[in-house]
Order: sequence, then C-alpha cells, then structure tokens
Amino acid sequence: MDAVILAAGRGRRLRPLTDTRPKALLPLGETTVLGRLCAQVAPHVERIIIVIDHLGEQIREQVGTAVAATPVIYIHQPDRRGTADALAQVAETVAGPFMLLNGDMLVEASFIATLAAGSGWSVCAMEVDEPQRYGVIDVDAAGQLREVIEKPSDPPSPLVNLGGYRFDAAVFPYLEEVAVSARGELELTAVFDHALADGRSVDVARYTGMWYDVGTPAAYLAAIDGLLSRWDDSAIDPSATVDPSVQISGPVAIGPHAEIGPMTYLRGPAVIGAGVHLGHAVEVKASVIMAETAIPHLSYVGDSLIGAGVNLGAGTVIANLRHDAAPVTIGVGESQLATDRRKLGAVIGDGVKTGVNTSIMPGTRIGPGRTILPGTVVKGDLLGDGATD
Repeated sequence: MDAVILAAGRGRRLRPLTDTRPKALLPLGETTVLGRLCAQVAPHVERIIIVIDHLGEQIREQVGTAVAATPVIYIHQPDRRGTADALAQVAETVAGPFMLLNGDMLVEASFIATLAAGSGWSVCAMEVDEPQRYGVIDVDAAGQLREVIEKPSDPPSPLVNLGGYRFDAAVFPYLEEVAVSARGELELTAVFDHALADGRSVDVARYTGMWYDVGTPAAYLAAIDGLLSRWDDSAIDPSATVDPSVQISGPVAIGPHAEIGPMTYLRGPAVIGAGVHLGHAVEVKASVIMAETAIPHLSYVGDSLIGAGVNLGAGTVIANLRHDAAPVTIGVGESQLATDRRKLGAVIGDGVKTGVNTSIMPGTRIGPGRTILPGTVVKGDLLGDGATD
C-alpha cells in the first residue's frame, strides 16, 4: 500500500513561522512534524506520496527521495482548493489501497499501524472531552461511520476525526461530486456523504494514544509539551556546549552546535535548535527556539515560538501572562486567534532583531526580518515585510 501525506497548506494561523517554512517542517526537537510522520509511515508502505505547494521545495530538500529506503514521490497541488482537491492530485499515481494523513499531525506509531492493518475504508477517531471543537464522528449500532459533522453544537458522540484515513482507488470518482463548503473549500470529509449514500461501509478505527493537530501556536506548544513530557530525560546533541552553571528543569531538546550558558536557566519542555546561543542570565521556559538564534544575555522568553536567525538584544523580555489572568489571544483584527492558555508569549519570525530593553507582550506576532528599536513595548501584530519599527 501507499501513504499519501497532505502538506501543501499555507498554515496561516501559524504565521509568521510559516511565512518562511511549510507548517509540516516545524521542528520537534530532533526532527520535524513531517520527518517524524514519514519515519513512522515508512515501515508500513511501499511508497510515500507527499502533496506539496507552499514552500514545497523545502520539503523536497529536507525529506529527500527516500525515507528508510522507502521511495518518496512529490505531487504539486497548484490551487490549494481544499483537502479533497489535494487528494485528487494523486488520482493518476495511486492505484491500490493507501492511507491518507494530514501532514501536520503528531501521533504515536500505533496510529499508523492501525490504519495499515485495516481493510477497506476506515477513518481514525478518538474520544475527547470537547468534541464540538472538531469534526465529530457519528457511528451506527455496528460501529460503522454514519456521518462526519463539522463542529456541531450538540455532538452525537465524543468521537472526533483525527485526519487519518484508509482508502482505495474507488475514492477518486467521489471527489468529483464534492461541492464547495461554507468555508469556500473542497472538504475531504464530504466524500463520505456520497460514498455512504451508495451503500459503501466505512470502519471507524478507534485510537487512544497521543494526537496533536499542529495548526496554531497554542497547539504547537501543546504538541511539544505532549511529546517531550514522554521523555525520561533531556536530549542534548553531543556537539552542543552546555556550561556547568546551566540549570535545566524538565525535558529539553538541544540541537547540534548549540551554545548554552553561562548561568542560563532552561525550563522544559523546550526545544533549542542547531547553533542557538543562549547566554548569561537568560531564562527560557516552555518555548521553541529555532536554529541560529542568539539570546546572549539578560533576557526572558516564556511560552513562545522563536524563529531562526533571531537576535534578542540584552534585556529583551517576552511576557507570557496577562495581568487579568484571562486567556491570551494572538494577534489582532480578523486574524486574531483565541486560545485556552493563560500563559502564551510571542510568535517571532525568522531574522527578527530586537534592541536592548525591548518588552514584548503576550500574544504578539512579529514578522520575519523586523527590527525593533531599543526600549520599545511591542504588542499585537507586526506581520509586515521587514520594515524597521
């Protein structure tokens, strides 16, 4: 069988990180979201087919032509009209059974094994506490799929769609019947309406392990927490330099050639990328710091996502808690994202530079290449094209 992984999306809710990288290439410590998924899939399939568009060349370069000797094929989705359209792009490539996976998932290996071991069509589902936030799976008395209902106010079951499916080539004609949804997209789950009406049965494969949809900054931080909290210890690359004065509390992943210390305090779960420099009296708590970023001295970074090649001037503080203790919102205007987190700092794009004594408020987004003047208080959105503030 084949594996089809959908990785063409723009990832707008994860801006500004996705202005310069595909969402599927967000780091997870020693690997990326897509890298981990491909490694889990490879033992079960004959080919991995990745549907790409936004910054797809980066995916080609990082994943390559094979994963653990399993060939990788790339298919371009030119218009990005939705997940049903993405699947339609592989109709001429896939002939037999295949599993279909969203490329922004963090799951355990058993998730993939469950789909690989099945037969016929199936959708992977899990019970959650707040199903109304997801696509809800309604099942019949035999446990077969009856309907997928998107974010219903009164969910018929606690089962939600996890974005993992098993299909065969018979699915492709149904894609032609999918109409544009209220969101303006061709939704994959609409396929089930037509297939079930034809009398086709769809198994609901129940899953109980780790699952995260890395679709927003809050979800990304939650995924890092969920993954690293399963580790027995921190993972420090042998080429990294960690000063004896450094204090590490909780699981931390430190990448190649990183330089940590002196007097740095790392509070996990945290991911520190390759070539990162964290210096004197810097505290990092529950954050992702991407490659080649420098935070040399006297700074605090809390519950934040920091892109690659960033330089935070001395005394830069990223606050992560509102004074009223209300949940943090990210950004402003139409692109504002609500979160359930009391603590959430900033999302900072690649190449940002802050002057000394910069204060960055909770929920702030700063676009790639921005330069922040010394003593500035930053809040809201600075998602421009690199202008100096």
